[in-house]
This record gives sequence, C-alpha cells and structure tokens, in this order.
Amino acid sequence: MKMNKFKRIVATAMMTIMALGSSMTAFAEGDSTSANGATGTGKSTNHLDTDYVQWTLPTSSSVAETFNFWVDPEDILAKADKLPDGTEAKDYHNDDLVYFKVSENGAVSYNSTSNSVSMNIKNYVSANVTVKATLKNSTATRIPFAKDADELAANTTAEKASLLLKLNVGTSSNAIVDEGSSAEYEVAGQPDNFGVSLNSAANAETISYKLTPSENATWSSVSINLSGKASKGEVTDSLIAPQVELTWDIKSAAVPAKSSVPATTAVPETGDITVAVTVGADNKNLTKLEVSAYSGDMLTMGNGYGATYSNKTITLGADIATYLRSASASDLSGVTFTATFGTGDGAYTQTFKFTK
Repeated sequence: MKMNKFKRIVATAMMTIMALGSSMTAFAEGDSTSANGATGTGKSTNHLDTDYVQWTLPTSSSVAETFNFWVDPEDILAKADKLPDGTEAKDYHNDDLVYFKVSENGAVSYNSTSNSVSMNIKNYVSANVTVKATLKNSTATRIPFAKDADELAANTTAEKASLLLKLNVGTSSNAIVDEGSSAEYEVAGQPDNFGVSLNSAANAETISYKLTPSENATWSSVSINLSGKASKGEVTDSLIAPQVELTWDIKSAAVPAKSSVPATTAVPETGDITVAVTVGADNKNLTKLEVSAYSGDMLTMGNGYGATYSNKTITLGADIATYLRSASASDLSGVTFTATFGTGDGAYTQTFKFTK
C-alpha cells in the first residue's frame, strides 16, 4: 500500500518535470531569434573630486576705508574738540590711542579695533585662509613698531612713541613688523553641506559625479580685522603712520603625511626582530601595539611576549620572536599586528605582518 502511494508520488513528480520541460522547450522553439547566452556590460563611476573650496572675498570697494586709522601718540584727542574728520571727539577717546572708524547696526563709532571683513567659505575639505600685511611706506619716516605688548610697555615707560598693530584672522593674531606679517587660519571641512550630482549624460560611456553645495546650508566664515595700541611719546611733524596693504588667499589645507610601518617584514634568522617606524609630517609616534594571537598592548606587557619602542624602532620580546621564527609561512600569514599612532580622536591604526 505504501509502495503504491510512493509510486504515484514519483509518477506525479515526473509528470510535472516533463510538463515543465515541455513548456520550456516550446518557448525556445517559438522564439527563433533567441541566443543561448547573454553579455552584461559594466560601467564604473569615475573618481569623485572632493578637493572643493569656494569662497566669497570682499571687494576692494567694500573695504576701502575699513582699515584706515589714526594714531595719536601724544594723546591730543583727549582734549581736542573734534576728531580729524570733524566728528565731536569727547565721546570717542580711548586709552589705546588708535582710532578706527567702525559701524554697527548703522551706528558710527571709533575704537582701537577695526570692523571685521568676512570671508564666506564653502569647502568640502579643510582650507587655509592666509592674509598678508605689507607695509607700503618707508621705515625712515614711519612711527616705530613694537613687536609685542612687552616692548610697547617699555616704550611707554621710556615715553617713546611706538605702535603695536596686529593682524587678526579668525583666532590667529600676529603683530605687524617692519618686514610685514601674515596670519593663517584653518577652516574645517564641511562635507555634510554637500550633495552629489550626476555630471555626465545619461547612459554615457564614462560615468562622473560632482559635489554640489546645498543651497540652504549654513557655511563657515572667517573674520579679518586690524587692532592697534600706541605708547605715549612725543613725535615730530615728519613722523607718519604706516600704510598697510592686506592681501588674502584661500586654498585647500595640505594633509600631512601619516606615520607608518612596512606592510610586511621578513623574520631574520638571528638577532632581534625589529620593525622600522616612519614618523610622518603629522609627528605622531607609536602609542600602542597589538597582535591577533593574544590580547593586550604589547608595549605595556613587560615580558617576552611584549615589545619596546625606541628611536623609531619596534623591538619584539624574546618569546614572541621565538614563536615567529618557529612558525611556518602559512602560520605567519594568519598573525596580524596592529600599530596605533597618536592618541584621542586623531589616532589612527595600521596593520602589518611578518613573513619568512
């Protein structure tokens, strides 16, 4: 009884397979142009260029008077009735003895720091803003510069007129000296403010995409201003204030080369087993060493399975060295060392192996 039922099941299955086979054969016969294979043609997207830095620089006309100033080493304006431009002087005197005309929300005032000029930056990668200050008049007739607050204080004590003029870019601030000066500020990349758009025709042979800055994103800006302070002292009629020319530039920040170790190092037959470390321009040294064979930081083990790091060289302990020498080439391929360089968020790792 059971055997008959099994036969019926087998018979039914065979009939189904035959029916399917017949159906497939009929379909192929009905399409006389069908090939017995197919070709798939792949296309690869090109490299996405992420070196994107765009900026809006202030025009010469918009900043024509922003950095103009008066310097008053004899503190004449403390008693004067008017400023040199005819403005009533009594409300604008300051102890820094330097006067920039500034405006805030339409209100005009005078103080020792100029209005700021802003650079608006759209950057996917980090960018460096560099501003250079060049002096345009002769040092022979120009009021002497003080290089820092200490020199200015000494000149004040000596009743010697001098000027400490600073170039401020973002949070970077440098005194302007006779040879000129520059200040640099790095703006972190803003990758979250970008989308990616197709940059090639539909179905083109070469597929390319480009970064597209978001229209409603909030972008970084960098402020630039001058600030000054003078020491009190008598001046001659021939002494003049400096004329300072500012030029600015923005470019992608260079990414410093990282520290590294060779991807593979051959195990020597005798002597210490060492690995040379190349410390990169980022100046990050080895801070941790691990191996897949066991857990823990080898640099802190203090035994034969640990390692030391000195003079840009990793030296393995005696026990791990013995194991590496005795292991086969196949076994060595399964042992991975991980080197960590630097600390905190800026740390990074690299793996390496030993070979026979």
